[in-house]
Amino acid sequence: MRLRTFLFTFLLEVCFLWKGALAQQTELSTTVVKFEDCPVDLFFVLDTSESVALRVKPIGDLVDQVKDFTNRFIDKLTDRYYRCDRNLVWNAGALHYSDEVQLIKGLTRMPNDKDDLKRRVSEVKYIGKGTYTDCAIKRGIEEVLISGSNHKENKYLIVVTDGHPLEGYKEPCGGLEDAANEAKHLGIKVFSVAISPDHLEPRLSVIATDNNYRRNFTATSLIQAPADTENTIDTIIDMIVSILFLLPSCLLFFLTYCTGMIQLVMVLHVTSSNALFSFLFQKNNGEAGYPGLPGCKGSPGFDVCTLVVCLSLTYICFLLCCIFCSSKANISFWMQQSPLLACVIYTEKYYAILKWLRHIKLTPLTLFLAVECTCGPIDLLFVLDSSESIGLQNFQIAKDFIIKVIDRLSKDERVKFEAGESQVGVVQYSHDNTQELVKMGDDNIGNIGALKQAVKNLRWIAGGTYTGEALQFTKDNLLSRFTTDKRVAIVITDGRSDTLRDPASLSSLCDVTQVVSLGIGDIFRTAPNSEQLGVISCQGTSQKPGLSVQRDNYAELLEDSFLQNITAHVCKEKKCPDYTCPITFAGSADITLLVDGSTSVGSRNFEVSKSFVKRLAERFLSAKKGLGDSVRVSVVQYSGKGQQKNEVEFSQNYTVIADAVDKMQYMNDATDVNAAIRYVTNVYRQTSPSGVKKSVLIFSDGNSQGIKETDIEKAVQDALNQGLEIYVLAVGNQVNEPNIRALVTGKSRVYDVSYGERHLFRLPDYHSLLRGVFYQTVSRKIAVD
Repeated sequence: MRLRTFLFTFLLEVCFLWKGALAQQTELSTTVVKFEDCPVDLFFVLDTSESVALRVKPIGDLVDQVKDFTNRFIDKLTDRYYRCDRNLVWNAGALHYSDEVQLIKGLTRMPNDKDDLKRRVSEVKYIGKGTYTDCAIKRGIEEVLISGSNHKENKYLIVVTDGHPLEGYKEPCGGLEDAANEAKHLGIKVFSVAISPDHLEPRLSVIATDNNYRRNFTATSLIQAPADTENTIDTIIDMIVSILFLLPSCLLFFLTYCTGMIQLVMVLHVTSSNALFSFLFQKNNGEAGYPGLPGCKGSPGFDVCTLVVCLSLTYICFLLCCIFCSSKANISFWMQQSPLLACVIYTEKYYAILKWLRHIKLTPLTLFLAVECTCGPIDLLFVLDSSESIGLQNFQIAKDFIIKVIDRLSKDERVKFEAGESQVGVVQYSHDNTQELVKMGDDNIGNIGALKQAVKNLRWIAGGTYTGEALQFTKDNLLSRFTTDKRVAIVITDGRSDTLRDPASLSSLCDVTQVVSLGIGDIFRTAPNSEQLGVISCQGTSQKPGLSVQRDNYAELLEDSFLQNITAHVCKEKKCPDYTCPITFAGSADITLLVDGSTSVGSRNFEVSKSFVKRLAERFLSAKKGLGDSVRVSVVQYSGKGQQKNEVEFSQNYTVIADAVDKMQYMNDATDVNAAIRYVTNVYRQTSPSGVKKSVLIFSDGNSQGIKETDIEKAVQDALNQGLEIYVLAVGNQVNEPNIRALVTGKSRVYDVSYGERHLFRLPDYHSLLRGVFYQTVSRKIAVD
């Protein structure tokens, strides 16, 4: 605190000194500070079913612990002020459930209604029947959406349950995964808190938004006054309200810019000593000065916290704002010079601190949000074997598999199962004319939740096996009702169709859709018929072959890895945004990458350079070009005088280039960039035909032993006269600026800034070569310039 007070006093004095020295207006404006509320909506979903109430004696003890946990949690929901004028406030509510959902109290402002909410929680009587967790979560979603704040990113559910029942077939509201997916799609975060002991961890993991929202949270314990429940409360609150800092302390922040501050004070001392003395000790009415510097940025909002930029050395008041505001504030600032720059890209789940960058002009600053790959619209068909050999238990598992595939596609692949988007249909079959069809769009099946319920309601037929007839039925009655071009059929069977009595072809679907055949051993432990499964999945036909998978038993269908493989196959043709930034050459081109192999680079950095060279070579050789045009790439390593090696002569074969680059040996000697330029110029003179675009990318920091600027100028001008276009890649902070200017333009004293921006690339370190899309930027400029 003392350090912060000192920094504030010191910087405030500097602002006033600067103000006096520049004879700015001395009028001070009085502002009224208004703190904005940042609301958080928190809703408790409490399990009071039979498995909770009757698990331990005395009966209802775990329910009492859950109520106590909830009330202790509510006690900690206190308003708090955060820097950058944000006042965090809470809205809280609760419900409890078993085979019905009972609202305890809707969202209400804390701490005003804290006592009433706690009283109602304490008065809860357990229901003690079935467990409809899916219905309870959906009711909780409804409560946080219809009341509370309008900031959906600040809405949270805390689901306190033991996770029972395991099979999930007694859930009438679409199932647990469907409820969790709905919350996720709406941006509502769900914490999953266990009622221990004997809770079902897999089910609790399904409830949580992700692993961070599950951890080892618990609301009950057999130990009196357990620390675990208190830690659960504190951790959840910290996850919601904690603000991460860009820099560990104001001291570090200040020291980063101490050089700039010292420069400022020296400028004041040299240019304005008399005015400074007059400002401090005399009272005179002088002439009006120039308009003052821009004032501090206003208080940020709290809707979005995405980008913070600190700071220009020119703006001292902005430094004050950064010290006394959180580094995660939603501050954006248009840099008017080329200052040191720190950026934070922040989302709710992670943030990345970018390296310090020099000599970058960002006017204006822009944040681009990544776009995920999308799967769909895609129509999904399931053909389910319901014959006697399958068995009732296996039939139930197969239905569960169908529901889990749908949920995985919805949650992980962002497939939208709704009207006008992706559709789902299920056909179950056994013997002759026993097919049963359920599909989205049917009566009483208006959404994906209703479809999953219809799948759960399918009854085992337990007859013969007419797979060919079922596939033809699917083609005639289901595929004709689907409209999208992309569709996948998943056939679940033991692969032993009665082909003697069922003459229909097993390859009926091959000409209209992709087919995945899942062959599983039956209740008699008989292996699936691989031959029939191959025909079903279009193996050995003129159509595009599908996928045929065999498993020993139905339980393997529910394994996480298997589900992931199936959904990945369904979405193998995802639509992804093109971030490759494709380049096009207007004509033939010969490009040389002149790599610095001197001692100052270092062996590790040299290996990084090799990787970067391969990326550039691949980009150049895969670029679009006109008919009859060609693009060739060569790689030359240089070090001291007479140490230039043509590692790869001009080639259009990337494999040859990559292999040669991998075998490059680090020279590790002196630096003579002048000789390297003359060497490359001579190579072009001998091997590159006229009329071809000639480009050279020089890896150099401008430092070269015994070489003057005039020597570099002559070598570069000779190269330019031969038609070479020179680009320079300068890495590190120890850059010889005059030599760099000479390398870029051939003139160190008369420097064309616009030309230099197109031909000079700067990076703070070698590892930055491989970060992001820098290689795309370099290759694009060389290609289109």
